[in-house]
Amino acid sequence: MPETQVSEHGSENFEVLLEIFQLILASEGDPQTIYPFLQRNVGILDDSLAERLTLWIKGILQRTTPEEAQSIGIAVLIFSNLIRAFPLGNRASNLETAIAGYYAATEVFDNQNFPKQWAVIQSNLGNAYLERIRGDKSNNLELAIQYYQNALSIYALNNYPSEWAKTMALPTAW
Repeated sequence: MPETQVSEHGSENFEVLLEIFQLILASEGDPQTIYPFLQRNVGILDDSLAERLTLWIKGILQRTTPEEAQSIGIAVLIFSNLIRAFPLGNRASNLETAIAGYYAATEVFDNQNFPKQWAVIQSNLGNAYLERIRGDKSNNLELAIQYYQNALSIYALNNYPSEWAKTMALPTAW
């Protein structure tokens, strides 16, 4: 199929993504609202969802104000955390979707203008790569360490002692 065509399933994914993000914003990310919806739509939780999420977010961010982009960025972070922990569907696909979501959120929250949010994303990327099923295990571990180090560049002991401690404690849990 040529890249310019969107399959019927792909169009459905975009519609479901829109519904998910509307639910996240309306429920403030309440898992008791989001998880039943994901369970009803478990069929879209496949390998294509990460790519579709990336395309969908990039398209939306091009048409939004900075304030709207921040709301979308927060919703993407919430979704990424929820899908990373979602017990149904394909675990590997869910993790890849979470990783794609975290990367998409860095389009909104950079380390210059939003250092705390950026550090949260870096820590979440570290967690996702630590849990990642796909790819080379040693490469995933190296990436996890790099993302934790990125987070620690913001989470200084004197500025964010709790976040610093949590991030520093992660390697002992491996």
